[in-house]
Amino acid sequence: MKILLADDHALVREGFKHVLQLIGGQPVEVLEATDYPQVFGVLKTWHDIELVVLDLNMPGMPFLDGVRKIRADYPTIPLVVLSATEEPGIVGKAMGYGINGYLLCAGKTNKQIARTLNITERTVKSHVTSVLQTLRVGNHREAAQQAVELNFSVE
Repeated sequence: MKILLADDHALVREGFKHVLQLIGGQPVEVLEATDYPQVFGVLKTWHDIELVVLDLNMPGMPFLDGVRKIRADYPTIPLVVLSATEEPGIVGKAMGYGINGYLLCAGKTNKQIARTLNITERTVKSHVTSVLQTLRVGNHREAAQQAVELNFSVE
């Protein structure tokens, strides 16, 4: 599996890269980008990317513009947003643009995430399921446990 991990923080990329490689259940190649120009360069170069994990706040263009462009140019690649912040308005709009999941790295339950984002718990569960299936783990606790074991943190 080939994954594009886009985040402007090296520590986040490195930690999440290790998590993906350990819990994927199959060999995982992680390509990295630190800004939107790099994201589009990698996507243009590699035609076999199976997942894009995209930081909510990344240089190069506004988040919603980046999501729209990725969806317009690469509509079939699953897109998961990674963030430690809770911005319900932006997340809601991004869902409308076709993101496949939102990975909130804040240690919250589905119910808490639903309340924060003003969406149903069922919607949260759907997005969590999509992310977990992509990562090939049974639940978000398994993913979080792996992150803790690897001392992964988001600043």
